[in-house]
This record gives sequence, C-alpha cells and structure tokens, in this order.
Amino acid sequence: MNRPPLIPYKADVLHRYPEIDRRGFPFPHQAAYFCLPMGATVECWPKKALSPRPVFSTFVLTVSDATEKIYGAAVTFYEKYPEEKLSEEQKDLLGITLGNLAEKSVHVSKSICLLSHFPFFEAFRTFLLYLTWMIRSGSHEVPIER
Repeated sequence: MNRPPLIPYKADVLHRYPEIDRRGFPFPHQAAYFCLPMGATVECWPKKALSPRPVFSTFVLTVSDATEKIYGAAVTFYEKYPEEKLSEEQKDLLGITLGNLAEKSVHVSKSICLLSHFPFFEAFRTFLLYLTWMIRSGSHEVPIER
C-alpha cells in the first residue's frame, strides 16, 4: 500500500457529550479504538495533495454481561496540524526538512462518533457527514459544539 510518511499514536477521546455517564449507559472507554479503525496517525503530504474524503464506519459493542449492545457510528477525517507543534524527531520521522517545508503539510486523523442503543446507522451517517462538512467548510459565527 502506498502511504505517506506517518507517525502512529494512541487513540483517545478528546471530548464527549454528555461529560458524565448517564444512568444505564456508561461511556465505553474502548470506543476510541473503534472510532479510528485504521489507527490514529500524524501524516505528511505534499501541499498540493487533496485531503482524503471522510470515511464512515460502524461497530457494535457488547456490555460485559452481553445483555446489551451499544451501536456506534463514526466518521474519520483529516485535519491540518501545525508543523511548529512537532518535535525535531517527529519532523525527521515525517521527512520534513528546512528545504521541503514549503512543499509539505502535516495532517492528523480524527473521528466524530455517535453511540446509541439503537442501530439508526443511515441517520447517523447523514448527521456525521453533515458535521464533518461543517468542520471542513471553515469558521462559523457560533461554535459547532453549541
């Protein structure tokens, strides 16, 4: 498979709503791994390269006693990452040098996920792709989180 230089990292939940567990619906902490099925990465691409289209995926988690299922739907996409936040070692791993810095851009994989007791995957897909479109379309007067 032809892949750009990348650095894998441990997937984690950055934000969640609600912020506290609901009675009868505890937050599954392993969800981060299912939301990024291809892994979490920082990648370096040529500046003229187009960003890949968002990828929709679904999964089913079972509660420890297997009496309940949690249905998950996720959209994975790439977001620009500031080169100045990279260490020198990370820049070396990505193949970024002073000579090619103007030709390269760094991106990080992210995911937005919905969890539910009901498998409404088509509705989840429509909603998540709309949210992703809003994020990628630029700044907004009101933050998307609100």
